[in-house]
Amino acid sequence: EYAKAESIIDTYRSSILDAERKLGFLTDKMDLYRDVVRRNLEKGRYGRALAAAERAKARGLLDSLGWRFLTLADSRYTDLYRQFVGLASRAGKARDSSSAEVFGVARTETDYEEIQSRLSALRARIESSYPDGHVLRALVAGKALDSDEILATLPEASTLVEYFSLGTSYVALVARGDTIQAVTLDVS
Repeated sequence: EYAKAESIIDTYRSSILDAERKLGFLTDKMDLYRDVVRRNLEKGRYGRALAAAERAKARGLLDSLGWRFLTLADSRYTDLYRQFVGLASRAGKARDSSSAEVFGVARTETDYEEIQSRLSALRARIESSYPDGHVLRALVAGKALDSDEILATLPEASTLVEYFSLGTSYVALVARGDTIQAVTLDVS
């Protein structure tokens, strides 16, 4: 049921193009992610708990950063990302009927379906051209890594400590080598 709920949330989340609305939508859904993490911790499934915590944080971070005009390491990535953000912004404005007039000046009509089609084509191009985990795919799709992928990306002799709020307490998920441990923190 949790996987179905997360899938439904992701479906709705991906259809929201306005950054403020998207962040507000996800903030309201954090209780689900807390329940998923808590349940996995209770069952000793620390890898799944880490993956759920990562999904919750990644979605919040990407939604808060993702719609801004970032400068990426490669100018080709920056250009593609700016095209995506521009189209997403135009699609949101074209769909929002409340922006029909600003200060008495009518906005120019924009074909929402045409912009949405271009946005979908650009998203498909990015997803087919770049592997999972690539910065462009992360910014466009917001896909978080699962626990095996997290462990695989850790440099040798490194430890990742991810803190996650369970609402009334915190947990530290510690990933090192090929193991993940959970440490409940005595703080509220």
